[in-house]
Amino acid sequence: MTTSPHPFTTPQCWDLLEQHAYARLVLDRSGSCVAGYAVVDADLLAVRSIEPALLRAGAAGELARLEVSWTGPVSGWKVLVEGRLRTGDAAERLRWRDVPSAGNVVGLEVTQLSGVESLLAAGRPAPVRRPAPPAGPAVRSAEPLRRAS
Repeated sequence: MTTSPHPFTTPQCWDLLEQHAYARLVLDRSGSCVAGYAVVDADLLAVRSIEPALLRAGAAGELARLEVSWTGPVSGWKVLVEGRLRTGDAAERLRWRDVPSAGNVVGLEVTQLSGVESLLAAGRPAPVRRPAPPAGPAVRSAEPLRRAS
């Protein structure tokens, strides 16, 4: 199956991020988890998860990567956000309270944003190729099959 990748522009990436609320979050040193997120400002996401490692990673200023993706029968897309986690002050945490999911919330300062859409060639899977029938005339018996007694 052949795919044709098409990169997204930065505004397209931000639009897709704003349309979704859950993603896979990969922490540089602490593993990964599913997290709720929300776009807060230009270059800032608020991220929430019940994973205790998220709060520790935010306090340590750990690098993280957030991945939002979708796959359908003939196409798919992925947006990757890279940046540094941080805890917020009381005023920021108040602004971040509407982030979906439960648990602690931290900020993700975006340093890199990219996205791509992949389409199957011709918009559908390639046909299944079957071997050609054997050459020569087919041999058939003129008599019906009989059960052995």
